[in-house]
Amino acid sequence: MEKSWRTPLVVLTCGCIIMTISFGIRSGFGMFLQPMSQEYGWGREVFSIAIALQNLMWGALGALAGGFADRYGPGRVVATGAVFYILGLIGLAYIDVPWLLHLNSAVLLGGALGGTSFGIILAVIGRTVAPERRSLAMGIATSAGSFGQFLLLPITQTLIASFDWHVALLVLAGIAALIGKRLLKKIEKPERTIETLRELPELAHREAPGERHRPVPEVSNGRVQLRGNDSYKV
Repeated sequence: MEKSWRTPLVVLTCGCIIMTISFGIRSGFGMFLQPMSQEYGWGREVFSIAIALQNLMWGALGALAGGFADRYGPGRVVATGAVFYILGLIGLAYIDVPWLLHLNSAVLLGGALGGTSFGIILAVIGRTVAPERRSLAMGIATSAGSFGQFLLLPITQTLIASFDWHVALLVLAGIAALIGKRLLKKIEKPERTIETLRELPELAHREAPGERHRPVPEVSNGRVQLRGNDSYKV
C-alpha cells in the first residue's frame, strides 16, 4: 500500500502552526483597548465587554464546533473558524458602534477561537499519534499556543506603533489567512497508525454486548483482520 504523507508528525506540525496563529492573534487584543477607546471616545467598559463576550462565546461555540467536527470533519470546522477570524479582524478594524463591536467579538471572533483552538486540534492529534507518544504530542501542541503569544505580541505592538491600529488588525487578518488549504488538508482525515489501531479491540470490548454491531478486529503484521476472510492493510 502506498505510504500516506499525512503522518503523525505532519499532523502535529500543522496543528501547532494553527494553534500558534490562533492564540498569537488573540493574545494581542488587549493592545487595542487604548487606541480604540481614544479614537471613538469610548469608556474602557465598551472594549472590556466585547472581550468578555468573546471569551463566553468561545466556550459555547467551541462545544458546537466539536460536534460539527465529528460530523463534517475537523478541516471544514477549522476552515470556517479561519474565515470567521479574518472577517472578525476586518470588522474590528472598521466598526465604530459599540453594539456592533460586541456582536462582532461574540459571534465572529468567539466562533473563530472555538473552531481553531484546543478542542478541535488536540482531538485530531489524539486520533493520529501513537498512545505512548500522545501526551507528549498534545503537550507540544498546547505549548504552540503559548509560543504564538511570544511570537505575535511583539509583531502586533510594532504594527500599532509604526502604522496605526487599523493597519495592525488588517495585517493580523492576513496572518489568520495563513490557515490555508494546505494546512487544512493535512488535518482533514488524519491517518490512524498501527499503534492506534491496536486499541480497537479494547474499545470494541467496552461496548455493551447488545449494542455491538460489528465484529471485533485484530491487528497483526500491519493488517486489520476481521472475523471471516476480510482484512485490509494499514
